[in-house]
Amino acid sequence: NNYLAREKVDSLKNIFDEAITIAESSQSPFYFGFSYNFLGLYYDIFSTHQNYDSALTYYYKGFKHISKESPNEIHAILCNNIAAIHHNISQLDSCKYYAELGYQYADSLDNYLMKSSNLGMLSSYYWTTGNYSKALECHNKALELARIQGDSNRIMLSLLQIGTTNIRAEKFEEGIEILKSVLINFGTSYQHSFKQVVNLNIGAAYIDLDN
Repeated sequence: NNYLAREKVDSLKNIFDEAITIAESSQSPFYFGFSYNFLGLYYDIFSTHQNYDSALTYYYKGFKHISKESPNEIHAILCNNIAAIHHNISQLDSCKYYAELGYQYADSLDNYLMKSSNLGMLSSYYWTTGNYSKALECHNKALELARIQGDSNRIMLSLLQIGTTNIRAEKFEEGIEILKSVLINFGTSYQHSFKQVVNLNIGAAYIDLDN
């Protein structure tokens, strides 16, 4: 965190390499999975030279090692990260496979955050493939989980995604009403730019509705 705060992002690579060395000395599948996940994140997110191929290589290495362990949070995290890259490079069958697998791991652990994250990846897959009804199923499931947890941020995010997906599916009136409810219930809690984005989506939906 200190390196990120100081914007010395490239120095993270040395730290993550050192973590691999420690994992090798312990021969712990968990530490291998944990460390390779961070090396994957370095190339996926942190590095100024984003490299999906390298990120996937490390994510898969981590997944191979962690597969020797009983299911734990790292399984679900790695699946979600792998699915995200496959989505970004339009390898959609692999995206769906790992998002579903990640959700299964998270569900077996009753890990709320990773269930939500993998549902988010599944919804992205269905959105991209034009299956908006399945995308809505994922968003509604995530909304249900967020309400059980009392997680207002994820409730807002799920409602926003449900409204936007309804509009994309040409259910304009339903989508508009949901987005209006987001503004009413959550608008005061977020920056002006957030309200602008929601209002733009509502405005665009009204234009489509009139046409």
